[in-house]
Amino acid sequence: MNPLLQHELRLALRRRRTFWLMAIYVTALTAGLALSYPHALKLDLVASTLGRGVFFSLTAIQLGLVLLVTPALSVMGLASERERGTLDLLRVTPLARWELVWAKFAAPLAQVLLLVGSSLPLTAVALLLGGVAPIELFSAYVAIAAAATLCSAIGVLQASATEGAVAALANAYLSLPLYALGFAALWLIGLSGAALVCLEALFAVIYFASRRQLVRSFAYAAMGVCCASFVPLLTGARNCAAAWWLSTDASLLGATAVLVLGCLNEARKKL
Repeated sequence: MNPLLQHELRLALRRRRTFWLMAIYVTALTAGLALSYPHALKLDLVASTLGRGVFFSLTAIQLGLVLLVTPALSVMGLASERERGTLDLLRVTPLARWELVWAKFAAPLAQVLLLVGSSLPLTAVALLLGGVAPIELFSAYVAIAAAATLCSAIGVLQASATEGAVAALANAYLSLPLYALGFAALWLIGLSGAALVCLEALFAVIYFASRRQLVRSFAYAAMGVCCASFVPLLTGARNCAAAWWLSTDASLLGATAVLVLGCLNEARKKL
């Protein structure tokens, strides 16, 4: 195991901040559950669809918390090393640059996934109320985990490319809407396979030709979404609900993998 990653995980579990963060996370979800829980006197648990409101409320709260917490954890992990002057010491160790970047990416991601896992008992209430299929709950957690993974990679990229923790954190938060717009725009358009190939080539040219980080980040996002959009086209799974959810999960994970690898590769070059 990566020794730096092992050290980061042990240090995180020894901090009170980790458990306070988990307590705040679960408290926020509990408040959301209390507000969205149906207050009818009689609940028909056989043919009820009341669980959908609870499900969407908890999913939105979790996604918002993940987008808020993950960039801060990933940026501060690397920026604190730079501010303490220990980043230069890590560079002269036998660790490769990839191992250094991977440790700073995976450690905050593991903390966030621990937070997400702690919410399972609360989101299970939506299944009891009805109207939510297990595949939908699974897909929601896949989307939340993918968002956490991408946010951690963006935080590491911004922390490696920007001097100062505050500036890196601001850049990380400002770049999140750019990625979100790239996902939403191309996914809602529903382009054909030929158009996706042309767009993929266009964004690849933009990425390799441009030297501005913002433009390259947008090109990464667009390339990832184009790659992922092939999955629903190839499977043709829109007529089957379960198959459609699984194909959507596969496309989301594919886009996230492309973006994360690109961000980590850029962070490796910046260190």
